[in-house]
Amino acid sequence: MEDLQTVEEKIAETLSQESSLLHHLALNRTLSDLHQHYDEALEMKSKLALLEKTALTAREGFRDLADRAALMFDTANTMRQVNPAYHISFSQLLEVFDSSAVHSERFSIKTLVDRLTYNIFCYIGRYMLERDQMVYTLLLAFEIESCLGHISPGMIEFVLSPDLCASLMEATKAKPSETRQAAKNPFEWMTEEQFKNVQILGTYYSWFHELFDRMFKDGKEMTWKALCDSDQPENPAKVKGPEGLSSLTALQRLLVVRAIRSDRLIQAASLFIGSTLGKKYITEIPSDLQRCIQQTTAQTPVLLLYSREAEEPRRLVLELCSQRSCKTEVVFVSEDSASEERRIKDVIENGQSKGSWVLLENIHNSMHLMTSIESMIHLNKNPNKQFRLWISAQANTSIPVRLMHVSLRIVVDTPKNMKDAMLRCLQQVGPDALRSCSRAEWPALIHNLCYLHCAVRLRAAAGGTTGWNFRHAMMFGIQEFRDALQVLREEFRDGSTSDVGEGRSVSWTGIRYLLTNVIYGKNITDDCDKRSLASLVDLWISSTATKKDNDMTKLKYRIPAAFFDPDAPLEGLLQALDSVPRHTLDVPEGTSLHSAPGLHFGDEQYACHWLKTLYKSLSFHHQQHSFAVQRHCRDFLLKSRKEEEVWEICCNIQAKIPKGWSKDFINERLKKIGGNTPFNLFLKKELNHLMELLSEVKRNLQAIRQSMEGPLRVGGTLSVTELSVAADLFRQRVPTHWSSLEGQDTPPEHWATATWVRDLQQRVLHFEKILQLGQEKMPTYWLGAFKNPKGLLGVFRQQSIQQHAEQTGFIEPMDLHTVITQRDKDHIRDPPQEGVFVYGLHVWGVSWHKTEAEILDAPPKHGPVALPVIHLRFLPKSEKAGLGDAARAADPYQCPVYGSSAGPRGPVLHLQVYKENIPAARWALRGMKATLQPF
Repeated sequence: MEDLQTVEEKIAETLSQESSLLHHLALNRTLSDLHQHYDEALEMKSKLALLEKTALTAREGFRDLADRAALMFDTANTMRQVNPAYHISFSQLLEVFDSSAVHSERFSIKTLVDRLTYNIFCYIGRYMLERDQMVYTLLLAFEIESCLGHISPGMIEFVLSPDLCASLMEATKAKPSETRQAAKNPFEWMTEEQFKNVQILGTYYSWFHELFDRMFKDGKEMTWKALCDSDQPENPAKVKGPEGLSSLTALQRLLVVRAIRSDRLIQAASLFIGSTLGKKYITEIPSDLQRCIQQTTAQTPVLLLYSREAEEPRRLVLELCSQRSCKTEVVFVSEDSASEERRIKDVIENGQSKGSWVLLENIHNSMHLMTSIESMIHLNKNPNKQFRLWISAQANTSIPVRLMHVSLRIVVDTPKNMKDAMLRCLQQVGPDALRSCSRAEWPALIHNLCYLHCAVRLRAAAGGTTGWNFRHAMMFGIQEFRDALQVLREEFRDGSTSDVGEGRSVSWTGIRYLLTNVIYGKNITDDCDKRSLASLVDLWISSTATKKDNDMTKLKYRIPAAFFDPDAPLEGLLQALDSVPRHTLDVPEGTSLHSAPGLHFGDEQYACHWLKTLYKSLSFHHQQHSFAVQRHCRDFLLKSRKEEEVWEICCNIQAKIPKGWSKDFINERLKKIGGNTPFNLFLKKELNHLMELLSEVKRNLQAIRQSMEGPLRVGGTLSVTELSVAADLFRQRVPTHWSSLEGQDTPPEHWATATWVRDLQQRVLHFEKILQLGQEKMPTYWLGAFKNPKGLLGVFRQQSIQQHAEQTGFIEPMDLHTVITQRDKDHIRDPPQEGVFVYGLHVWGVSWHKTEAEILDAPPKHGPVALPVIHLRFLPKSEKAGLGDAARAADPYQCPVYGSSAGPRGPVLHLQVYKENIPAARWALRGMKATLQPF
């Protein structure tokens, strides 16, 4: 086809001839042909322009693909801060990119971007631990939404910390609504923390203005209360919230849930991720070892990462080996030595020549082997194609970057969340075990065993006062589940004889004993954990628990209907269990614990901590303004107001710190109240410790004040300890240095400094009263005021032994007898005739009915409850057995009393708790424990 310009030149040349067009037929024919060529060239030019435009548009579309891949890489690269084992391989990422872009001409750009995002997400997510997968997924959702322009300034900061959002908006000169900023909490039931968070939304975000204003109108209280008290406030289908809430976007609703129910942050974040990225991003990432074989070669090792279950990689590899009928040699790496490396090298060479598999267990025990394993694999240039090298290692160890880049990584841990963990357990049952019994309740019992196994593991995530005391011992693996399943199969097996047929009776007591004491309880040493485990087993392994429509969790969760079909295949049971919404059961009530403030199973604090850290390190161009604002905000807070605020805080605390007593005064008072008695010697030690604490607090405060008032500013004259105290005071939390001087029962981070100072004042007043009255006249003792409350009880025990010496002859053991009275400490003027009165105990998981003087189930989301005065007596074992009525003595719950929820797990004492018609196992199931401190 001729060029358009060439045709135009020919036409012009023809027309310039002197011949007449009217009398020259050949010339007319030439012009006609040139005109036709010109039209064809013009049409071709239009087509080429259209093709060029289409190509340029397609090229720009692929820019979106490259941008998304860059975003995915940058986001994943920041996860190295969470765990060094998350170092990403750029070459492997390019392979995922290329495979995602194959046959790109068949799909739209949007489809390609979605496919690329999910493929890279699976590649990265499969080598992350479960709790870090949520951090990565939420961070990724935030980044993608930010790129799309769906996130306003401060919204992500609000999810991380509402206070950070308020500081950010203040630093950016955002114009707040003054009337809403000055509003007061209209509801008595709403906490100040909840209202402050809601107020921040109403002050700075127009989409929340109308919702905030309606709070103060008549008739709107119940809708807000229903939302705040709902079991699933993040789910619009489960609760009817205030008018206008249903029209909010997924991110806006996440902010509302963050404001009023921070304990549901993970559940709300899952819904946000599902609505923005897709539901497949909130399900378990498939980790099939069969696919690993297809994705690797004989020279690409598979790195199996785990956190606790070291035996899980071996089990998975051997199972796959059995399915494929191939030989596997397992080598346990126990030391970092040359002889060990030579042995492993020979094993690998043998496997490469024969085409067998090799599993190197716990390779993290040999650092040199981890660095040299790549060279060992490549010694044989032509290995058997069937050869595979499997390597297991702990995910929290220092794995060389090169090993991570040349291997295919995958995490093989059992999930912590209930849904995924139950699915994993049910997959272990297998069709043969499912068909091994024809009883109608058999599938339901398998479901209950899966639930029990996963609930015990999830309960270990709570720790503190309401979970397990020794939670590491309760993180059971798949092997314990298999052993428990075998116990059930032996009891429920079908047989040909009459005594093992369908009609024979089942020994539920025997099953529960084996599960509690042999399978799960074999390594448990703590008595409280043993009782709680026994109560959980009693709840789920019984004939009652296998009945249809039986709600065992108070969450309206029932065994799926498919489990009551004896002929249901395993795939049908898995589908029925998979229909349960994720994280629905990841709440305290899901494990039969009392739902209390601060008791979370979803790693909310962990996720927020790392999201703050990672979000600051990202360098996407759409965030540069946000980072500049955050830096300005940080400078504004730490430079402009820090010194002034810290100085003011120091002055206020100094004015409230008690003076204490001199050593001479203490010695003089002790002489007047009895001299060197065991009680007074113990008291003197406690007073010395208290005076050391007071002196250190005063010394730190004075040093900080003098540093600020002198010519040298903060940091010039302060020690490292004093600087840390000043930093903690500025953050409005109890200085770590002061807490460490108190002892092991340190207050949590959110504990206000003013509360700590007030508590210190009360302790000084309590000891002042003891110094004035002495032991003989002291009416009540506050156990939480003592650094060593066990020592105080030991003094009382020794005195009781001496009092009963004639009766027991110093031989018979003395037991502690406790009675919860109905008296308040302020109404007691004299000590009891026998024993002592103590107060200040707080129970978790229950409430105290003052009128009926009974222990009851606490309302949801209520914290610890202070008990009235308790009468303690140390009595001979024979005498104690005859006290009280027979029923009360027969089945009391020995409630352990600890110093604090996060302190040592050795109980200070045990409190006898009894309620008529309620077995003691009920309180163990609910996680009832007590502390001397309200934290």
